[in-house]
Amino acid sequence: MKPEVKLIFDKCDDLFRECIRTRDKLTCQITGSPKPVKLLEVMHYVPRGNKRTRWLLDNACLGDKWLHRKTPDYAMQKWYRDKYPERAERVDAVKNEFFKVNEPSLEIVYEGLRTCLAELEGRITERTGE
Repeated sequence: MKPEVKLIFDKCDDLFRECIRTRDKLTCQITGSPKPVKLLEVMHYVPRGNKRTRWLLDNACLGDKWLHRKTPDYAMQKWYRDKYPERAERVDAVKNEFFKVNEPSLEIVYEGLRTCLAELEGRITERTGE
């Protein structure tokens, strides 16, 4: 991967992680317990090696990092489908589509994630009145 593409790729990962943390309110979605950020990881329904679904918010949630690391992929996917059937269905519908990882496509992903994070933060501000 070219260095300029890798830079945007990593920025997309960072922004995606922030979107999931914000949406899930730093709470493990498996246990329902709030946790410090260092004890949480983003868990993907379809593994993040699939670039078409890697940055879809429907494809991920926050989970306790020890549970995440100990749980086999097939068990995680079953849990996710059971807990979030609509999300899983939307991800399944696009997971086999082609996605070319290049600078223009990643710029679009990045801008979409920035917009999403701003909307998520706006909803939180509206609720808390801050």
